[in-house]
Amino acid sequence: MKFSSILFLVMTTGLLHALQLPGVFSDNMVIQRDQEIRIWGKGNPGDKVTVTFKNQKAEGIVNKKGNFLVKLPAFQASAEAAEMVVQCGRFSKELKNILVGDVWLCAGQSNMQWYIDGITEKKKYLSQIDQPNLRVFDIRYAWNRKPQFYHKPNNPKTPPATWRVSNMKNAQQFSAVGFITGLTILQKTGIPVGLISIAVGGGRIEAFCAPDSFDKIKNMPVAVRRNFRNSCKNFLTKKDEELMREKQRYPLAIYNGMITPILPFNIRGILWYQGEENYRDGITYLPKLKAFTYTMRRGFRNPKLPIYSVMIPPWEYNNDSPNDKVPQIWMAQQKWDQSDPHSDLISTTDCGDVKSVHPMSKEPLALRLADLVLYREYGLGNADVLTPMAKTAKRRGKTVVVKFFNAQPLKTIDGKPVSHLEAAGADGIFHPASGTIKGDTLTIECKAVPEPVKIRFAYDCIAIHNLSNQRGIPAAPFELNVFE
Repeated sequence: MKFSSILFLVMTTGLLHALQLPGVFSDNMVIQRDQEIRIWGKGNPGDKVTVTFKNQKAEGIVNKKGNFLVKLPAFQASAEAAEMVVQCGRFSKELKNILVGDVWLCAGQSNMQWYIDGITEKKKYLSQIDQPNLRVFDIRYAWNRKPQFYHKPNNPKTPPATWRVSNMKNAQQFSAVGFITGLTILQKTGIPVGLISIAVGGGRIEAFCAPDSFDKIKNMPVAVRRNFRNSCKNFLTKKDEELMREKQRYPLAIYNGMITPILPFNIRGILWYQGEENYRDGITYLPKLKAFTYTMRRGFRNPKLPIYSVMIPPWEYNNDSPNDKVPQIWMAQQKWDQSDPHSDLISTTDCGDVKSVHPMSKEPLALRLADLVLYREYGLGNADVLTPMAKTAKRRGKTVVVKFFNAQPLKTIDGKPVSHLEAAGADGIFHPASGTIKGDTLTIECKAVPEPVKIRFAYDCIAIHNLSNQRGIPAAPFELNVFE
């Protein structure tokens, strides 16, 4: 009798957990429009799974490992609240108040994490925070050594993420950059917006990357790949007390604890604001960006997933010497952008605070990001939202002519001569130079260097320059070899 009671208890306990859905499927969520929708979870092997939403039905079977994934057809955008029912064997879950729109992942470190109620423009945006057609899913810090099904915050007082309607209670401590960008998209398009935040102060890019990602990138420097592997090994094998307190600096930490719980949820794209913690990487940030891109596109099962990146603003960066590591990060971000047809970035040389890594004003940067997304993804606005980036530098007598992408054309914001120009000859020593603008070209001359072989612009971690396009979008800093 005692044995039978224990057996019954075990069996019924198992049945109570027969249907499990990750937290990203909850009341108030936003379903990505115009894409076949993936719904996944756990159940008893062999059980039939049925998902119904807006008069559409999808069916599947729980596999031997207890997992299932079913797919619903694509839906058009809709602000009309709907319900989803997931049936698995004897058990079901009903999810309510669901919208269909565009879902954006807001990822990065502390500047992406910075809350709405902590920015200079907080009154303006807190007054607009009640938005029934904007939903937020805030994934708070949760590092882990193994890929997770559920989001489990490391702080026991922090609840797991769930979808919430944007209002004062639910969103005032959501990402300010993410919120302003999402709100602008909602206001300009009328399409419901879902925002997922995965932002951790001090988070290195390696922590966001999948374990095999560094092996998948061509021309990955051997030393960079080896260091990633060794760091992964240390993170996975050493005890907590043997590791740094800030686990978000280790490879896999954020990926396992915060990203895998939402894979492969359907999203429209990614807003990426990270790099301060990796600034000493210089140009080797480029292959790491590619590893991050590979991770996101494979994880979300979209090889063309758009990624919109923020160039890190000027800051003293601890007065490190040499101070060219941050400009090299800027170069890495531009090379990544120019090599990837589904990525783009915004320059932010006018959005920083040289005395603080956390500029308190987030509106200019966020609106610039929103304008870029609206142009690229929704066909709204003009090409003047694109960042001017240097393309080529050719010698013409004693001068150098630089041509640009996205010039639109060029100007100086203050009407003064172009600032922060330098030229170097064969000796590699840089000297101040002057420049003249004509349309989409910049002609550079340096009396101290009659035959320049290399030129630089705003190549300093605290450089706040005056070159822009006609809209006022700052040109991206550059360093170029000069060709005949």
